[in-house]
Amino acid sequence: MNPITPSSGNKGFGGFGSLTLLSAALCAVPAMILGMIYLSMQPFPQTLAAAHTAAMHAKLLVVSTAVLWLVKGFVVIGQGSESLVERLGKYNRLLGAGLHFVVPIFESLSYHGTIREQVLDIPPQRCITADNAPISADAVVYFRIFDSRLVRYAVDDIQAAVQNLVLTQLRTEIGRLTLDDTFSARAALNQKLLAELDAATGAWGVKVMRVEVRDILPEASIKAALEKQMTAERSKRAEILESEGGRMSEVNRATGHADAQVLEAEADAKKVMLEAKAAMDAEVLKAQGITDAILALSNGLGVSREEAKTVYLTKLALETQKAIGSSASSKVFFCDPETPLGSISQAAASFAAGGSQPELMTGDTTTRA
Repeated sequence: MNPITPSSGNKGFGGFGSLTLLSAALCAVPAMILGMIYLSMQPFPQTLAAAHTAAMHAKLLVVSTAVLWLVKGFVVIGQGSESLVERLGKYNRLLGAGLHFVVPIFESLSYHGTIREQVLDIPPQRCITADNAPISADAVVYFRIFDSRLVRYAVDDIQAAVQNLVLTQLRTEIGRLTLDDTFSARAALNQKLLAELDAATGAWGVKVMRVEVRDILPEASIKAALEKQMTAERSKRAEILESEGGRMSEVNRATGHADAQVLEAEADAKKVMLEAKAAMDAEVLKAQGITDAILALSNGLGVSREEAKTVYLTKLALETQKAIGSSASSKVFFCDPETPLGSISQAAASFAAGGSQPELMTGDTTTRA
């Protein structure tokens, strides 16, 4: 037998209208009693008019009392709320938002609640993790009533039921995790709690919307050990970072020194190449100048290039000997007698340029000027 199935009305009273009339009649009974009491308290009427007036007063008292009694049957249900009506102790109907009439004496509001989303604060609960670490955890639950009849008749106290169910599931789920996992897997823990609570509270007319594990606090001894571990980890990371920084600094310094040496070697090589190229260009220009000079001499004297070359080389030899003869020391010149340099006049010119007496050697004969 389903206790929350609405009844079809009381057949003995002929439906809702007959029940309302019967309620009005029953409401008139105490009103009539009050009227009779009112009449008994009045002095005995001396005339017929006085008796008629007293009767009218009694009727007005009875009618007004009955009307007030019936007016009390009108109820207003606010938006977002629901109420349940019981007739003679049995569930009859559900009242939504708006104006409704509840038959006095025979009907009453057995439940009034909200269908909006509600927040339930779960107090801290002591839990034991999979690695036997004691912690304290609390949560907050967001739920909504979707069936007020189940909330009224399927469970005695819905908030106490949800709270105890959350505490039980919270201890169970945390007991499957290690201490480190409880801090890192909070989102997964929330999803598991939501799935299990939603499946369990559906029979109570409640839909669990969200479950949030708010605080997970280890005991003082565990907290001190975690702080020491965290300090050691931070010191370890700092030392590793410092050593890596030193290593990177040395690597950068060595790389910079090597790069500097490479750049210096490349600069020296480039310098040598530029100097060699400059010397080569100078020799080329010098040779080009000599060629141009020989061509100009050949054209100017009207002789062949070979003869012009001999004259030019003789001129260079004389200039060189003149530079040598400018010093105060003795000099010995070896001259080819077949060349103009071997003549006495040229030797005299060379002697006139110098301050000492050079010796001219032609073949195996030495001539002192």
